[in-house]
Amino acid sequence: MDAGILVGPASGRFFSWIPSFFGGDEACCQTALATNGMQVYLEGRKVLQMELPPAALRTIMGALQDVPRSGLLVFEGARPLLVQGSRDDLAIAFPSYAKTCEDADALPEAGITKANVFLVGDLERTREVVGALDALTDEVDLDVPQPMFSNVVPAGWNKGAALRWLCERVGVAPEETVVFGDAGNDLQMFAATPNSVAVANALPEARDAARYHIGPVEDDAVPATIEALARGEDIPPMSARNREAVEYFIQNGGYFSISTGRALPAFARYAKDLPCNVPCVIANGAAIYDFNKDCYVETAFLDADIYDHVDALLARFDKPACLEAELPETELAARRIGFYERHGLRLWRGREYMQPPYRPGGEHVRLMIMATDGLDAERDFDRVVGGIISRVYPK
Repeated sequence: MDAGILVGPASGRFFSWIPSFFGGDEACCQTALATNGMQVYLEGRKVLQMELPPAALRTIMGALQDVPRSGLLVFEGARPLLVQGSRDDLAIAFPSYAKTCEDADALPEAGITKANVFLVGDLERTREVVGALDALTDEVDLDVPQPMFSNVVPAGWNKGAALRWLCERVGVAPEETVVFGDAGNDLQMFAATPNSVAVANALPEARDAARYHIGPVEDDAVPATIEALARGEDIPPMSARNREAVEYFIQNGGYFSISTGRALPAFARYAKDLPCNVPCVIANGAAIYDFNKDCYVETAFLDADIYDHVDALLARFDKPACLEAELPETELAARRIGFYERHGLRLWRGREYMQPPYRPGGEHVRLMIMATDGLDAERDFDRVVGGIISRVYPK
């Protein structure tokens, strides 16, 4: 927050319940997506509230009559009302609600800001029952954040929809946000931004949907990641606990490697901090790199057809093509330049420029240009570099 980053929780809980998870510090949750996005707060003010349609909830209640040991909990304001099912079964599914809820004979006619289906059973049974309920009405959606429990939200509205709404309200793009989660009610939020992060022990569907993965909550992996982002760093690749486990594994004769779709420059930022003791597969198998020996294995040994792909790509252009190249000061950079020279590109030697940083506060990088016939270093250098800088890099 001191770095000027808007930070807040996205929770299924009511806004007034959230500060206790931050040691009572209300400043940490003045901006929040509460009750699964049905309430949105911005700097302490409620700027949006959604309500659930009673008719759709009655439909769910009718279906639950045929589901043993199930029920429905609704909230009028922040007051939990047990409108169907037994308190004993609720105590198994969600003990804290069983202690605080009030018995109610009927649904409120308006003002329902949160509703939850509960049932006694494992995760598979929960998904089966919730899937059947979700198909009953077009007015609401149901998700599964944990076994024996489901959130009911207005159709099409969820944490993801609330995130997009808040982004528009504050004037930022979803691509400028980072979200953290571990459960089924985080999936739509993960889909709303390319920067989704699952914590350790997340449900499989959340783990598989996330782009990044960090350590467990109890190791403070989330605040550590937020602090790293505030410093302008990338999301840490590995928690301290996982690093210790991998290092122990290696010390006892194990081998640890990584297979990634990232190209070497992007992957190197992560891999330099990882205890890899054997070569890594990068660029979806297009190359192999050994960080211990600083040795790069070109794609030639993998698939000879890749050279034909490069030639075919260049042949598609009816204009000259150019690319940025690192200075041939290392064996790896020289090998890359040699690769493209074999395909008709020429290095504009003696002409360097500074590549702007991709993010504020980042470092400039010295680069050179490689180009096909039709472009001349003497004549076109300023125009090409100026075009690259103005069109490729953020202002």
